[in-house]
Amino acid sequence: MKGAYTIDPNGGDFDPDRNFKSISEAVDSLEQRGIDSIVVLNIADGTYDERLNITAIPGVSASDTVIFQSASADSNKVFLDYTGFSSTYRTMVSLSGCSYVTFKHISFVTTQGNGGYGRAIGLFSACNHIKTTQSLEYFPSDTLLVSMTDNPGIEGFKDSWYFSYDDSWYMISGSKNYYGKIELDIEPADSDNYLITVNRESQGRSRTEASINSDNLEYNWDQNDTELILDPYFSLRKPNRWRAPLTEVTVHVPQGKYIRLDRNTRFFLDDVKSAGDEWDHKLAGQVWQMTEAGLTTVEQ
Repeated sequence: MKGAYTIDPNGGDFDPDRNFKSISEAVDSLEQRGIDSIVVLNIADGTYDERLNITAIPGVSASDTVIFQSASADSNKVFLDYTGFSSTYRTMVSLSGCSYVTFKHISFVTTQGNGGYGRAIGLFSACNHIKTTQSLEYFPSDTLLVSMTDNPGIEGFKDSWYFSYDDSWYMISGSKNYYGKIELDIEPADSDNYLITVNRESQGRSRTEASINSDNLEYNWDQNDTELILDPYFSLRKPNRWRAPLTEVTVHVPQGKYIRLDRNTRFFLDDVKSAGDEWDHKLAGQVWQMTEAGLTTVEQ
């Protein structure tokens, strides 16, 4: 497989030879046929009640990737809403042994039912470079505030860590979980909407070393009107072995619009491009406008 395909239960005006009636049908084709170039699957607007189990895809690589994305580039129009959660089926999208898969402009609806089960994505065994990109909910303002949550619910966490640099809090070992510090980047958006991308990676000198049981690797964020509230850490349940997993969070800002970075983001910002090439930690506590040259300071 290579190039662009569509996913539309009704067929629509799409080429029937390159259209799938469900996301699951597309996944089956990927696993059976493999890929020899970038594959983009454009999903028609609608709600999809499906549970996806994605295993190794032959031919996938850092240059030849698989992208599932909303055909309308709006995650408020494409919903993956699985209703069959149970103690057996805990995740809506289960990935095992696959890498370089991106979910773009898709909303994952995880209504907690059936005993409280229900996670959007579960990663198992040697998964790497798994990305999800979503549009933020619309708000009538041209400025987004980004901050870290006041109470991440982590045992041993200290509020003072938001405002001081200390290698000791890059990884925290609690009684039930390991917690790893996220990296935060700000980039231009490819649409008129503010977006958020969460990239989950596992690192190692080999595929085996990089593999982790990441069904229990979790990261959460929330939106309250014009404020995007981030968890400072991702978590990995014990007794899973810690094999240097990484979670990168990128906030995408439309050109011409603004972002206010709370002071508590200071030591999470990582290699952010700005027009004046400012140090990352100096970006916090200020308002910035996204331009072609990157973030540009706004006089306050």
